[in-house]
Amino acid sequence: MSLLAVCGAMVGAGCASADPATTGSSQQLHDVNQNSAEGQAILETAAADVEGQMGKGAKFAVKSFKASDGWAFLSAQLQNPDGSPFDYTGTPLAEAAANGGASKRYVGLFRSNQNDGWQVVTSAVGATAPVWTEWAQKHSAPAELFGS
Repeated sequence: MSLLAVCGAMVGAGCASADPATTGSSQQLHDVNQNSAEGQAILETAAADVEGQMGKGAKFAVKSFKASDGWAFLSAQLQNPDGSPFDYTGTPLAEAAANGGASKRYVGLFRSNQNDGWQVVTSAVGATAPVWTEWAQKHSAPAELFGS
């Protein structure tokens, strides 16, 4: 049985400029540069999301990072803040991870809000199945975000 920690609530993190040029809210599909203002704002929001769900900090080895029209999708491998593989010890997924029921993967769907920066629409920590395949339809997000 695979366990997922899915955060469906809007978790706000006002860490981006409201300027559409930096939030990506007026741009077509593009790969997000994780070192750009847009990328840093989304990654900070994702890190706060993981910390809220797992009770410990994390950083990301980005696998796919795309944005379009105020939406963004991040798929990444979780790492400890020092860059080592993420350790689930002491988290809600500790038992699942010890038994192979949680991966080191993080996936998140984000929406740019002109007033509050980027917010988590939904996410999964430790996903062992492609939970994001229904996110485009469920959240009316651009389907091209989720392509490879």
